[in-house]
Parts: sequence; C-alpha cells; structure tokens
Amino acid sequence: FGSLEISTANEMVQYICGHAMSVKEHDFAVRVLNKQNFTFEESVELGKIIFGTDKEKDAMRTMITHVMRVRHEQVNELGGLQKALMDLRSAAFGNDTTSHASKPRRMVHIAEQFDGVERCFFASPLLANVIQTKYHMLCVSSTGRSSGPKKGWNLHDVFTNLEKHNAEACKSIKSLADLDAELNRFAPSSSSDSSSGSHPFGLYVEQANLVPVLDRWVDLRRIIIKRPFMAMVEKYVYPALPTVLIWSAFHGSVVDNMVGMAELTNVPATIVTQKGLEGSLTFPITSSGFAIISCSVKTNDGTYMRHSFKYGIEELNQVLADGKHHEKNLPLPIIGDENRVDVVGGNWSKNISMLQNYGKDSSHSEESDRFRKHALCTVYGIQAAMDWIRENIADEYKF
Repeated sequence: FGSLEISTANEMVQYICGHAMSVKEHDFAVRVLNKQNFTFEESVELGKIIFGTDKEKDAMRTMITHVMRVRHEQVNELGGLQKALMDLRSAAFGNDTTSHASKPRRMVHIAEQFDGVERCFFASPLLANVIQTKYHMLCVSSTGRSSGPKKGWNLHDVFTNLEKHNAEACKSIKSLADLDAELNRFAPSSSSDSSSGSHPFGLYVEQANLVPVLDRWVDLRRIIIKRPFMAMVEKYVYPALPTVLIWSAFHGSVVDNMVGMAELTNVPATIVTQKGLEGSLTFPITSSGFAIISCSVKTNDGTYMRHSFKYGIEELNQVLADGKHHEKNLPLPIIGDENRVDVVGGNWSKNISMLQNYGKDSSHSEESDRFRKHALCTVYGIQAAMDWIRENIADEYKF
C-alpha cells in the first residue's frame, strides 16, 4: 500500500470497499477480517449481502468470500449461506417452502463439481439410471457454467448437448412445476419393479435458471485466485428438498462440513465421495486407488447415523468374482441404435458417446473398456451406500 498506513480491519474495509456500504454491510466485512465466526441466522443475512446484484459492492463481496475461504467456513455458516441461496431461487422454483421446513420429495439429487474435468469422463449419468431403475427414485443432476480453475468440460456441457441431440435421453427442468410433473409421471406402479423412467439419464437443472444470482458469481469467481466456499455451496442448491443427496468432494478436509451441512438443513440421507477422478463422482480403478464414501442417514429417533468406507478396484473385483454379477442384468441405459446420435464437439462429445455406447459389443476399445470399469466401480460403490441408507433410514423416508 506504499505510504498508506492501515492498522485496523475498519481501515482496510474502508480502503478496499469505499463508502458504498450500509452499516450492516460494513459491520459484517469488519467481522470477517477480524476472523469472527457467524451464527446460522447471521450467515443467512451475510448471504443476502454476498449474493446482491449491485456491481459497485462487488469488491466488498469478493473480499468477504476470499477471507472466509482462507479462514475456513464453519458448518453453521455454510448452512446459512445455503438457505440464503435457496431463498433467492428464481420465481419458477420459489413457490416451494425453504429446504429447512419442506417435506422431501422422492428424488435423488446428484451434484458433480462445476469446474469439470480435463482427463476423465463423467459416469454419474449412468449412476442416475441405475438409481432410477433399482431404487425407483427420480434423479436430478445439478449443472452450470464452470467458474474454473480447470478449463475442461463439465456436466452442463454433457447434459445440454445430449438433450439437444437426443431429447429422450435426459431433460432440463425449468420450474418446480416441471419437476413435480416428472415426479408424478415417474412414480412406480405396483405392477412395475424396474423402470428407469422416460429419461434414462434422469433430469438436470441449470444453475442460471435455478439461482440466477449464483450464476452471476461465475464471472467474478473466474478472476478470484483462491476458490471461495461457493464451490461447495453451489452443489447444495436444489429445486426441491431431496430424499438423498449425492455429491463429490475434491478436498477431504471439507467432507465433514458437507455432511454436517446436509444434516443441519434436514436432508434425510447424504452420500459424499472423496478421491474421485479430478474431484468427480467417477471412481478410480488403479490398484492403489480407491474412493472414500461418507454416508449420513436420519433414523427413526430423529438423529443422524454416519458410516464411511472405501471402494475401489479391489472391492469391485470381489463383486465380479463372487458369481452374482451379471453385467448385462445391471440396470443401465438402453439407447437403441435408432435413437443413438453422433455428436461432434469437444471432449464432452466423447463423454456423450461413452454414455450412449456403454455395454454395446461394438464399442470395445481401450478407452471404452477403461470407462466401463470406472462406471462399474462408481455404480457398485454408490449402490453399497444406497443399500446401507435404505436399511437404516427412518420409516417415513423409506424407498
């Protein structure tokens, strides 16, 4: 700062943010710089400040998010920020009660990291099909523009381009009414025990439609070197409270916070995976690699039970060797040749081809065989978690 002397947090806030602040905004900024923690209720108020849309206050907002990320956010703070975002959903999704009070819908919400991948492929659309077929739970995946720091493709690229070329494979929901209509259509009949629904890869929701103020932050985050907490919270904004939330963690240090945030906001069951490829839900298959799966479930007495285990190629090989595995009977998308499309584009197009051609005898190559193993490892690992949840979840949420 040259000859400028700054000795207090108050002076720093004035220097960085200027005078375009209310008293409340100034007080919050000073408290952040002084490393003070916030209660859940205070964090909701802080979220309303951070996710404001008046550009002249963006310096203050980026400063706050920077400092909070460096000092590490607390579970109460993350939960409060998530509630602020849920309250800021677009009108099309806003006619539902908040996540903390609403009754969960019979659905599974899947959230990959938004900054995408550069060296692997997403297997979660296959996972969505398995969950829909085996557990009769409609799956909705979160998607949105990438804020970086990686420059690869993400699930938004995969889903939007897949739907553009094959509308039957997946569907974007643009309102709560869309979601409820799909839930009503998906509801399994008593005579059917294996239906993957009309869209084999499930539904997806775009961040720009769900929470426009969060999508606005993508451009700000692209110029912020340190990733703010939004990389975690954005996965946790959904169109309606799900029965099960499945999401991936890049850093193991945040897993407890992710599980704790789900419990704080009344999600009946949560699955968090760690050590997936590039932070995704896709499990590794090297001899020394494995994913760590952390589960939480609300039981009949209203408390949460937790369970963690590892799953990798060793565990998958045990399943394949026990004689009970028949891959052709494993529920996976059946996309006939008449509906399969060739998509030309970036690496996301290759990801789409991997998804559409999974299990086809004609699709064997070193790359497709490797993807098949990644997909199997992911599917069986998450199935083990889903089975544990189904065994322990409170009766009112049984599936």
